[in-house]
Amino acid sequence: MTNVQRDRRTTDRQSRSVMMMKSMWSPAQVIAVAGGLFLIVTGGIALARSGMDFSNIPLTHVSVAGLPYTCLSALVQLVVGVIITGGGLFPEAARGTLAVFGVILFAFGLVVAIEPTPFANMWGYNSSSGVMMAVIGAVFLVTSAVSPIFSSQRRVVRQSQDVSAADPATERWPSQ
Repeated sequence: MTNVQRDRRTTDRQSRSVMMMKSMWSPAQVIAVAGGLFLIVTGGIALARSGMDFSNIPLTHVSVAGLPYTCLSALVQLVVGVIITGGGLFPEAARGTLAVFGVILFAFGLVVAIEPTPFANMWGYNSSSGVMMAVIGAVFLVTSAVSPIFSSQRRVVRQSQDVSAADPATERWPSQ
């Protein structure tokens, strides 16, 4: 009996198929996508209203949902929203994305809320803009800290009996 025949016979007798499917999700994904979409929509509307004139940014002040923007702040908010939404698509990345941007938004929001004057001209921010950023950052931080990752597994096992039995007296395949 050759090695090929032995391997084939062993494989035929012990044919087994195992398929595992693992699906994961996290509540952090919902918060990341919702927060990212909020930033995308408000940043997009502000950018549409202010235009793309970056040659004179202080003249591009607009208001969206009661918050002031310039074309620069709208563009930055739009890009940050896209990154957060992209990170929210994967359960493993959602918590990390929320933690990083939560710290950045919370800290920058506090600075702008406490001292908005330096950010008024180029960025168009006032204290309400800072409060909004700090609140979004705080929600992101809390969510990243307490949000678990849920996992469900599905396992399918198929076993086959002897597909082509060997002759036990000669240990040869029936076709030989």
